[in-house]
Amino acid sequence: MRKMKTLLLVSLFLLYLQEVTGLRCNTCTSAKGWKCMRGQGTCIAKENELCSTTAYFRGEKHMYSTHMCKRKCREEESYKKKGLLRVTLCCDKNFCNAF
Repeated sequence: MRKMKTLLLVSLFLLYLQEVTGLRCNTCTSAKGWKCMRGQGTCIAKENELCSTTAYFRGEKHMYSTHMCKRKCREEESYKKKGLLRVTLCCDKNFCNAF
């Protein structure tokens, strides 16, 4: 019985700690495929921020992605100069914007 109480207390503490520390996201200034090539790290989202991945495609070919904490993140698709398609995805779970 004592082990169960200890386990319950540890679990509650971890849930509390997650709430206190906030949403944690991956950061990367340039990822290709499943690998961060430059600027790998983490960020803690501030108020009105979510984890974000913005991927750039030319045709069906993935060119690169960026990963960050993004203020007022909105999911969208748009075309940039030189025919690049930009797709932005937003999520609200810890490290949900994996590369």
